[in-house]
Amino acid sequence: MVLLERGMEQLRDNVKNVNEDCLGDTDLRTLLKTQVENLHAVSHFKNETFTSLQYAQDFGTISKESLKRTTKWDAKYFTLEKSYYPVPNSSVELRDVDLMKPPPADNFDPNIEAAMKELVNRYRPAVYSSTPLCTRVTFQEDV
Repeated sequence: MVLLERGMEQLRDNVKNVNEDCLGDTDLRTLLKTQVENLHAVSHFKNETFTSLQYAQDFGTISKESLKRTTKWDAKYFTLEKSYYPVPNSSVELRDVDLMKPPPADNFDPNIEAAMKELVNRYRPAVYSSTPLCTRVTFQEDV
């Protein structure tokens, strides 16, 4: 009992140092182990390691999510009939949908194609090749 009384005195002193007006408003049920553990668990969903600033900034959200975990609750949404999207009265079969045709291939001028290949071979230092597990980069040796 002495340990419990000493802890309560320390709590009272800590609250008094922050704000004396809140001294009588402390609800001891909020200090139960399950509540504290839920707060801790929810905080680690957001971030593995918190700084004090991040924890303070997110404490409202953490408390709300923790409360959802420890209480029975549900959400009810009330909407107007006219707020729903209208369901179309007609439909089109997939086979009737017009599909895009691929554009026709253009032929390059052979001189431009040769110049592009020469430019690539001269200035690109690496040849990239893909394998199923990884991408490898192999460098060409200077010839």
